[in-house]
Amino acid sequence: MFSAHRTWDQSSIQAFNARRDERRARNGLPPLHTLNAEQRAAQNASEKGPLKDEVWNKLTLQAAPLEKYPLHQAIAPCDGVLICPQILRSVGTIRGALPTVKIPFRQGQDLYTKAYYHYSQPPSDQERKDFENYVSSDGISPRRHEYLGPAPRLSGFYLQGNEAQILVFDTSLNLAWSANGTWSLRMEVDDTVDGVITEIDIKTF
Repeated sequence: MFSAHRTWDQSSIQAFNARRDERRARNGLPPLHTLNAEQRAAQNASEKGPLKDEVWNKLTLQAAPLEKYPLHQAIAPCDGVLICPQILRSVGTIRGALPTVKIPFRQGQDLYTKAYYHYSQPPSDQERKDFENYVSSDGISPRRHEYLGPAPRLSGFYLQGNEAQILVFDTSLNLAWSANGTWSLRMEVDDTVDGVITEIDIKTF
């Protein structure tokens, strides 16, 4: 789960530091807190590229196919709404944000499961009429995920306030997208943990 407004508490700081030190240990490096300020700054700068590649590979190669029950979990930290795009943008057609369905969720619910059950349902007659099905040309027993592209997978979620955007990655089109635009990764140093964190950049349509 990615958030537009990251907050830290003692538990999340400890968890972040443990993951970072574990990753550094696998690479034969000492814990970051054992280095002086100049060394930490140099280490953080050198980690941005490799860490970005690692996170990108995880989000794309391990993304959950929308037609299968998910093995991943993303537990909602608050009550909110899940923004579910209805279609994949076709070149030269819809401008602005894509048509969406908003599904309410409660704190503690798994957003992967919420998304799966929504997209495994048959589309409405109006959806079948208005939207392009990328998978089933015969129109027999279509499912909503078939309108999101030839091979849409769920990479994760981006929380803005109480709205969770679905981060889609299409393995056939090699396209990372959401209801509001294409998404990519940006690596920043967070002063609270003195470490490199992953941010989501969304380029609006």
